[in-house]
Amino acid sequence: MKRPTFMMALLIVSIALSSCALPGSRAQVKSDIVQTEVAERLVATGAVGTLTAIIPTETITPSITPTLTVTPTASSTPKPTLTPTMAGVWLTAQEITSCRSGPDSTYTALFQIDAGTLIEAMAYEPVSNYYYVRDPHNFSNYCWVWAGHTSVHQGNVALLPEFTPQPYPTSAIQSTGTPAVADFTVRYEGFIVCKENYAIVLYVENTGSLIWKSVRVLLTDTAAQRSTFHTADLFRGVKSDPCIIDVENGQADLMIGEGSLVACVNSGQFNYNPTGRAFTASVTLYNKDGRYGTSVTKVITFTP
Repeated sequence: MKRPTFMMALLIVSIALSSCALPGSRAQVKSDIVQTEVAERLVATGAVGTLTAIIPTETITPSITPTLTVTPTASSTPKPTLTPTMAGVWLTAQEITSCRSGPDSTYTALFQIDAGTLIEAMAYEPVSNYYYVRDPHNFSNYCWVWAGHTSVHQGNVALLPEFTPQPYPTSAIQSTGTPAVADFTVRYEGFIVCKENYAIVLYVENTGSLIWKSVRVLLTDTAAQRSTFHTADLFRGVKSDPCIIDVENGQADLMIGEGSLVACVNSGQFNYNPTGRAFTASVTLYNKDGRYGTSVTKVITFTP
């Protein structure tokens, strides 16, 4: 009976010695238990997700793919051809036509204009249907062509000043002795020379009760049957230097009783000396700028 009791005692001693031989085993068990409790509490409070969220993660910066720039290839398209433009009203001669010294077939034919020639129109005479034009061979000279032999190449002919010559001057005084509603007088003053150009100078005076604002003069060398044309919205002469127009002393209008020189230059000059030649001047004054409105025409003859 004593032997089993001894064996039991020996077993207990062995177990006790084994426990002493494993240092930290209890601490390890306790640590495991503590970690388990912490984990369970984190799960229960949702702190696991929070802790996970604040763990820094590596930020990946996307690489930039270079953009391919395509340089356009120059095309071989030819450059457009620029066509020069001409100001004013231009006509085309439809057939060989005469350029005359006046607006009628009874006037002398100065020369012939070939078909297809471009002609610059300066005015229109509606009664005989003639254009007052620049000489296409010499722009300082002017003549008349019948509209029936031309077509409009460019511009609006309706904007051309109309010229209706009146062969006889209108009386400046009515039978009652009072000034006419619209009237003026005109006289020849002389001519000026600038280089190779000669310009007739006239003097006009307002003798009526209407204010004049623009002027038109048709000068005709009756012997040579050549004409020039002068228009202006300013009544002016020239300075002591005949090549300089006296714009500063020019008058924008002629009030009742006022007078002014009218130098027929730019345009209106001749390219030859007019001395000793018989001239006719047909002068028209208008009560509006641009040769519009009420008008009166006077015709004088003179020999420089």
